[in-house]
Amino acid sequence: MQFEDVRYSVQNYVKTSGRLPRINSTVSEEKVILHGLSGMMLPGKITALLGPSGSGKTTLLRLLGGRDLNYKGSITYNGLPLNSLVKRRMGFVTQEDILYPYLTVHETLLFAALMKLPKSMSREAKMQRVQEVITELDLERCKGTIVGGPLKKSISGGEKKRVCIGEEMLTKPSILLLDEPTSGLDSTTALRVIRMLKRFAKEGHTVVTSIHQPSSIQFYHFDQILLFSTGQLIYSGEAKEAVSYFASLGLSPNLVMNPAEFLLDLAHGSTLDVQMQSQNLRKTTNIQGHMDGDEDLQNSNEMLQFLKGSYEALIIIKEKCKLLEMSDSGSEILNGEETTDKQQTWWSQFVILLWRIFKERKLEFLSFIRLLQTLAVAFVVSVLWWDSNTDSQRDREDQQGLIFVITLFWASIPLSTAVLTFCQERTMLIKEKNSNMYRLSAYFMSRSIGDLPLDCFLATVFLIVVYFMTHLKMTAASFLLTVFGTYLSIMAAQSLGYLIGASFIDVKKATATGSTLLIVSILTGGYYVVQVPTWIKWMKYLSFNYYAYNLLVKIQYDPCLLTWNEGGFEVCLLIVFIVLYRVLAYFALKYIALKL
Repeated sequence: MQFEDVRYSVQNYVKTSGRLPRINSTVSEEKVILHGLSGMMLPGKITALLGPSGSGKTTLLRLLGGRDLNYKGSITYNGLPLNSLVKRRMGFVTQEDILYPYLTVHETLLFAALMKLPKSMSREAKMQRVQEVITELDLERCKGTIVGGPLKKSISGGEKKRVCIGEEMLTKPSILLLDEPTSGLDSTTALRVIRMLKRFAKEGHTVVTSIHQPSSIQFYHFDQILLFSTGQLIYSGEAKEAVSYFASLGLSPNLVMNPAEFLLDLAHGSTLDVQMQSQNLRKTTNIQGHMDGDEDLQNSNEMLQFLKGSYEALIIIKEKCKLLEMSDSGSEILNGEETTDKQQTWWSQFVILLWRIFKERKLEFLSFIRLLQTLAVAFVVSVLWWDSNTDSQRDREDQQGLIFVITLFWASIPLSTAVLTFCQERTMLIKEKNSNMYRLSAYFMSRSIGDLPLDCFLATVFLIVVYFMTHLKMTAASFLLTVFGTYLSIMAAQSLGYLIGASFIDVKKATATGSTLLIVSILTGGYYVVQVPTWIKWMKYLSFNYYAYNLLVKIQYDPCLLTWNEGGFEVCLLIVFIVLYRVLAYFALKYIALKL
């Protein structure tokens, strides 16, 4: 993997005060993050990106991993530019442990194996590969334990990190990129992770990891070091030669210390623990010793300028020569694997994703809380409308109120749940889409179907209790059509929830928008106000609640034929709402949620 003259910048928008009071303007300023970096990472070696916070380590790692393409310069992989094949031969481990909390360790790795490993491999071979990774990462003890999350503690932070690494190691990627894999871990666990990566690199893989402040033992496990300072490199080469290189410049530690700490001091421009052995160095940099205030800042800037100048004079020319020598080597490796490393079919992806949804939601399916909530509401509704009838106009109006409550309840619950779906899963979806794990359409269809069974089951339980205790129209056809109409209402509400959640990825905005639209839909649904003002009357035709309510009313008081005038029109309109909302939700997810 090679990168040459890579430059990256972002636009910062700064508010400036105008001449007149309360008049402000916004000015765009370009902030340069990376200043023309060049280098290479070789197979069989583990390369560490070392530097202070904000020095550009994670930015370069994201560029190398194809997570951001808005850069200048050249990045190639065995002589090839970034493409879908290269992405599938690359693993990327984020700093955050992005995992489904209710899947076990084994289920998490099995899903990744079923998705990532070639479709030519049998299921038994994939399961065997999962077991190999579990053994290699020392996860045998917790493989049957759920991963857990912020609200449900389970496996440790070190085990979560190893699960994340294991997901990427399943395919034995040619390139493995990791963003601070030891962050938040104790020294023993961190060392275990580094040793595991070292073993993986020795098998012929290219391993690149950013790391904040490694211990001295961890430092000596690295083969190569790229030392960053304010978006530039001040050293790139063998880790064991880093201290010697700076000693050749007349810089050495004042006392016996961790080499990584010494290098970080230099990257900061600090001279507090640095011994300048050469008088020429002092004259060149004008550094007179450690001082406070502006003089200390001047010392730091002088030191950094000296280190960057030395890097450009002594190292960068050698690195560019190596890049020219290696430019054409190894391109056949990825080309040769193109015929065997095929993605799963759309149907296979859909089935595997649906399997994961049911596995991930099994605790919710088996939970008695939602069932008890549904039964409690059903009991209250049944008591309030006990033994209703249509003997008088007032009785009929009361029964229509019951029908409206049924429509309202089974619109609000699915909508409020669906609104949060994409908000909660966005980080996971981005992670898996960046790895080209599956098609977005397969994910969307599996999610659309996977959320239905629980709501439909609870709605059926609710209707069994309410329908017969309140003595609605006592025929099998009426009951079954009422269940069918409620299912359509649930699907329409879910579809609208998906659209809102995909359009407003922020949880607060999505929830507020969903609540507002639901209230408007209820008010224009045709029950509370019959004589709606003409200028706003059109709004009811945009409310799926209006058609769901009318459908259930017609089922109760008209023959159960579902002809065009006896419910067929409402059924068709509800289906149109379901399809339209879901199509719009898919495009919102693709072009809004995943682009933010």
